[in-house]
Amino acid sequence: MDTEPVVFKDNHGCRRFVGKTAVVTAGTAGIGLAACHRLCSEGARVFLCSRKAKNVEDAVKELRAKYGPESTYGVPCNVTKPGELENFIEQVIKVFPKVDLVVSNVGVNPTAGKAMEMTDANYDKIMEANVRSHFRLIKLVSPYLTRPGASIVMVSLPKWRHVRFG
Repeated sequence: MDTEPVVFKDNHGCRRFVGKTAVVTAGTAGIGLAACHRLCSEGARVFLCSRKAKNVEDAVKELRAKYGPESTYGVPCNVTKPGELENFIEQVIKVFPKVDLVVSNVGVNPTAGKAMEMTDANYDKIMEANVRSHFRLIKLVSPYLTRPGASIVMVSLPKWRHVRFG
């Protein structure tokens, strides 16, 4: 970690995150992986998580291949399971004692159909992932955020297009 991060020029020219550290949940696909690429391309070092170990390994390998061996770290973490989010932050702090940016990027919708026909179990799962996990993550990481200047971005994009209200 004594080496400077490799800054890959993705033709955007931005370097806002050189020397900064970022934590990204659900960082192995979609918006999360795109955020990791952008952050790394601007010089950030990223610590990501996702539920499946294979997805974490693949994303870390992809990002390190493009941005350097110390650009990215990751561990598996299901943010809705007791103890896993706490373990994730413990692992982050071992690598990054201070965090400059948090991208809380978790969103699920385990059901399709009419909203008023959703089961309580599905509603609880949605609230646990899409609301409570963001709060818990920020609560756990807040003692390690750099002051002033740390940023928190919350992304929760469940597939609401599959839920009909009428």
